[in-house]
Amino acid sequence: MDPDYTKPHIQTPDSVHTTDLYLAFSDAFGDYKPSVGLTLPEFRQKFFVHYQTDRRLSRLALVNAEIAAFILSTPGNYRNRRSAYLSAVGVRQKYRGMGLLGALFDDLITQLKQEQFEQCLLEVLSSNERAIRIFESKGFRETRRFLAYSGPARNLNPPENYSFIVKNNLYFPFREMEITDNVNFQETPSFMRKERKRLLTIVSGDDQQEKGYLILNPVSGRIRHIFVHPEYRRAGIGRSMIQYAITLVPKLKIINVDRENHSLRCFLEALGFHTQLEQIEMIMELK
Repeated sequence: MDPDYTKPHIQTPDSVHTTDLYLAFSDAFGDYKPSVGLTLPEFRQKFFVHYQTDRRLSRLALVNAEIAAFILSTPGNYRNRRSAYLSAVGVRQKYRGMGLLGALFDDLITQLKQEQFEQCLLEVLSSNERAIRIFESKGFRETRRFLAYSGPARNLNPPENYSFIVKNNLYFPFREMEITDNVNFQETPSFMRKERKRLLTIVSGDDQQEKGYLILNPVSGRIRHIFVHPEYRRAGIGRSMIQYAITLVPKLKIINVDRENHSLRCFLEALGFHTQLEQIEMIMELK
């Protein structure tokens, strides 16, 4: 073995081409279940348009001039705290077991603390026990669990008694604090506004009174967030929005459902949705 093989060079990806990052990402998540399977344009859109990855706050580990491991990071605000969201953390398959993530985290966390970040967070599949152990060893702790649903398993009747407005910009008709209790970093209004050209906002209305909305990606069929104002719940608004979404995208996926949000889970399961996977939100305190 090359004597320098286990001595990674840590750097930011400022001078690295996006294609090289994509190849490293595809290799690192090549055995991932469920399959990630992003194309290069999808990778670029997801991480550099949607997530707005900050290269200065991201890290690469290079071994023999090849990207061996990476952390992609997005700065933002989460639960009123300055936060770094780690949208992708991975190690290429042939470099696993070398402690590369530990070296990346040590370097990145030093910078985040110097720049007065209060926390960093990530999500990991609950089945990825190896990654969870690594994150815990660096100081991350489980905070919540999120479920992803797919379905519905049966057709729903067309919506009645409600009108809908399909918007191409992400306008939130409610106060931010009303909708952030059960959302993760990706669903906070401040983050979602970055995606205004990618997502449709569907607002249910009755006599021009906006009572709820859901955010739908019309290509993938993913519902990123569904919300009904507390004053108007249990009146069929949520069901009507799902029914309307099916007219746009027949097969839906609903992601980032808080496992403790029992009312939403019962609602989805009653409509024929079934659990697809579970993710753990983990946070490291930096102060």
